[in-house]
Amino acid sequence: MVYRKGELSKAMMDRDWPHQVALPAMRCHGHNYITIRLFCEPLSLCPRTHSFRRHDHDLMVFCFATRDHGEKFRDRFGGEFLDPATRPRWPGPSTRRNDVSAVERLRNGRCINCDD
Repeated sequence: MVYRKGELSKAMMDRDWPHQVALPAMRCHGHNYITIRLFCEPLSLCPRTHSFRRHDHDLMVFCFATRDHGEKFRDRFGGEFLDPATRPRWPGPSTRRNDVSAVERLRNGRCINCDD
Protein backbone atom coordinates (compact mmCIF):
# COMPACT_ATOMS: atom_id res chain seq x y z
CA MET A 1 0.00 0.00 0.00
CA VAL A 2 1.27 3.46 -0.88
CA TYR A 3 0.81 6.39 1.47
CA ARG A 4 1.11 10.05 0.68
CA LYS A 5 3.98 11.87 2.32
CA GLY A 6 3.01 12.96 5.82
CA GLU A 7 -0.17 10.88 5.95
CA LEU A 8 -0.80 8.99 9.18
CA SER A 9 -0.74 5.26 8.66
CA LYS A 10 -3.15 3.01 10.50
CA ALA A 11 -0.28 1.47 12.46
CA MET A 12 0.90 4.93 13.55
CA MET A 13 -2.62 5.71 14.76
CA ASP A 14 -2.70 2.51 16.83
CA ARG A 15 0.75 3.20 18.28
CA ASP A 16 0.47 6.93 19.07
CA TRP A 17 -3.27 7.11 19.89
CA PRO A 18 -3.98 3.71 21.51
CA HIS A 19 -7.11 4.72 23.45
CA GLN A 20 -9.89 4.32 20.91
CA VAL A 21 -13.62 4.93 21.32
CA ALA A 22 -16.15 3.67 18.76
CA LEU A 23 -19.43 5.50 18.13
CA PRO A 24 -22.22 4.54 15.74
CA ALA A 25 -21.47 6.40 12.51
CA MET A 26 -25.01 7.77 12.29
CA ARG A 27 -24.31 9.79 15.47
CA CYS A 28 -21.23 11.43 13.92
CA HIS A 29 -22.73 13.29 10.95
CA GLY A 30 -23.84 16.87 10.39
CA HIS A 31 -24.06 19.11 13.42
CA ASN A 32 -23.05 16.21 15.68
CA TYR A 33 -19.67 16.02 13.90
CA ILE A 34 -19.06 19.72 14.57
CA THR A 35 -20.07 19.28 18.22
CA ILE A 36 -17.67 16.34 18.57
CA ARG A 37 -14.78 18.24 16.97
CA LEU A 38 -15.32 21.34 19.12
CA PHE A 39 -15.50 19.21 22.28
CA CYS A 40 -12.23 17.47 21.30
CA GLU A 41 -10.18 20.62 20.58
CA PRO A 42 -8.45 20.61 24.00
CA LEU A 43 -8.15 16.79 24.00
CA SER A 44 -5.45 14.60 22.47
CA LEU A 45 -7.62 13.49 19.53
CA CYS A 46 -5.88 12.04 16.49
CA PRO A 47 -6.45 14.26 13.43
CA ARG A 48 -7.64 11.22 11.47
CA THR A 49 -10.49 8.83 12.28
CA HIS A 50 -11.27 5.41 10.90
CA SER A 51 -14.29 3.18 10.76
CA PHE A 52 -15.34 -0.44 10.63
CA ARG A 53 -18.53 -2.46 10.33
CA ARG A 54 -19.89 -4.81 13.01
CA HIS A 55 -23.25 -6.63 12.94
CA ASP A 56 -24.45 -4.56 9.97
CA HIS A 57 -23.72 -1.26 11.76
CA ASP A 58 -21.03 1.22 10.77
CA LEU A 59 -18.89 2.49 13.64
CA MET A 60 -16.58 5.51 13.61
CA VAL A 61 -13.47 5.29 15.79
CA PHE A 62 -11.96 8.30 17.55
CA CYS A 63 -8.41 7.78 18.84
CA PHE A 64 -6.85 9.52 21.86
CA ALA A 65 -3.29 9.63 23.20
CA THR A 66 -4.36 9.50 26.85
CA ARG A 67 -6.93 7.29 28.53
CA ASP A 68 -8.55 10.11 30.52
CA HIS A 69 -9.27 12.05 27.30
CA GLY A 70 -10.94 8.96 25.87
CA GLU A 71 -13.00 8.59 29.04
CA LYS A 72 -14.13 12.24 28.87
CA PHE A 73 -15.17 11.67 25.27
CA ARG A 74 -17.03 8.44 26.11
CA ASP A 75 -18.78 10.06 29.08
CA ARG A 76 -20.01 12.91 26.84
CA PHE A 77 -20.95 11.00 23.66
CA GLY A 78 -21.27 7.37 24.74
CA GLY A 79 -19.67 4.61 22.73
CA GLU A 80 -17.28 1.88 23.77
CA PHE A 81 -13.54 1.56 24.22
CA LEU A 82 -11.72 -0.62 21.70
CA ASP A 83 -8.40 -2.34 22.09
CA PRO A 84 -6.39 -1.99 18.86
CA ALA A 85 -5.23 -5.61 19.29
CA THR A 86 -8.77 -7.02 19.27
CA ARG A 87 -10.40 -4.60 16.82
CA PRO A 88 -11.42 -6.16 13.51
CA ARG A 89 -8.59 -6.24 10.98
CA TRP A 90 -8.18 -3.38 8.55
CA PRO A 91 -9.79 -4.15 5.23
CA GLY A 92 -7.27 -4.87 2.56
CA PRO A 93 -7.48 -4.99 -1.22
CA SER A 94 -8.74 -8.55 -0.97
CA THR A 95 -9.91 -10.69 1.91
CA ARG A 96 -8.20 -14.03 2.29
CA ARG A 97 -10.29 -17.07 3.15
CA ASN A 98 -7.81 -18.37 5.73
CA ASP A 99 -7.51 -15.06 7.59
CA VAL A 100 -8.06 -15.37 11.35
CA SER A 101 -9.18 -12.63 13.68
CA ALA A 102 -6.85 -10.58 15.86
CA VAL A 103 -8.29 -12.24 18.97
CA GLU A 104 -7.49 -15.69 17.65
CA ARG A 105 -3.95 -14.68 16.68
CA LEU A 106 -3.45 -13.17 20.14
CA ARG A 107 -4.83 -16.31 21.81
CA ASN A 108 -2.45 -18.48 19.78
CA GLY A 109 0.55 -16.41 20.93
CA ARG A 110 1.34 -15.00 17.52
CA CYS A 111 2.13 -11.42 16.71
CA ILE A 112 -1.15 -9.54 16.36
CA ASN A 113 0.23 -7.32 13.62
CA CYS A 114 1.81 -10.07 11.53
CA ASP A 115 0.40 -12.79 9.32
CA ASP A 116 3.03 -15.38 10.24
